[in-house]
Amino acid sequence: IFALPPGFEGISDDLLAATLAHELTHLIDFSSKVRVGRQEDAWLDEGLAHLAEDLSGYGIDLPTIVSDPETGFLAHVNETALTGSDAEDTLMRRGAAYLFLRYLFEQAGGVTVGTQHPGDLTDDGGAAALGCLVDSGEVGIGNVDRCAGFPSRFADWTATLVVDASGGTITADPRFNYAAPRPDPFTGHPRGIDLQPGGGPAIFGPLAGNESGTVPHTGMRILSASFAISTTVTVTGEAGGEIGLTAVRTP
Repeated sequence: IFALPPGFEGISDDLLAATLAHELTHLIDFSSKVRVGRQEDAWLDEGLAHLAEDLSGYGIDLPTIVSDPETGFLAHVNETALTGSDAEDTLMRRGAAYLFLRYLFEQAGGVTVGTQHPGDLTDDGGAAALGCLVDSGEVGIGNVDRCAGFPSRFADWTATLVVDASGGTITADPRFNYAAPRPDPFTGHPRGIDLQPGGGPAIFGPLAGNESGTVPHTGMRILSASFAISTTVTVTGEAGGEIGLTAVRTP
């Protein structure tokens, strides 16, 4: 139940519409999972709900979880894991989940938005991918892995955070860039995300030698460094831990 007290003036009509899209997505996702005796992981459930704000044309509050210097994911990318428990539900993690799912949606093909009416949409693969996440009997990482493939998509997404923020100076390859936002034909608000205005993700460096630190499960640590033509980079982690390295060559 969503209710506002009489005379309440603290929310705009557009923000109210965004809230309805968000909460209805929770309702749909919960209904689908509970039928098979499951409950979606909080990070994925919230990511889908925030993506619904974007796809409905009312993503006006998304900068709060993406680019805000205090609460946004990009400013805290190096200490924020994508996944986690309900107790670890933060605005930063929600921003990570939204950006990851927006990336999966676009890589699957997205949708074509028409101008005849708000429901004038043609699925180019993105809606089907999101539908799989909702209808699948899986949850969490297993759900993403079944519908899109988790390990490779996660690795490519981490590179995308750096590449997209460069404004095309690294590469214009759509596999490592978000599509340019476009105004919704009915609300006028942008559909999509542009990482450049927020300055992109926080980056450590440049490194001068060895670097040690903690990377949370399904987290990342973005480092910058300058190398000679022939350089060997060694990455080590705790025994039994899985760690990957994605290298992005910058101009």
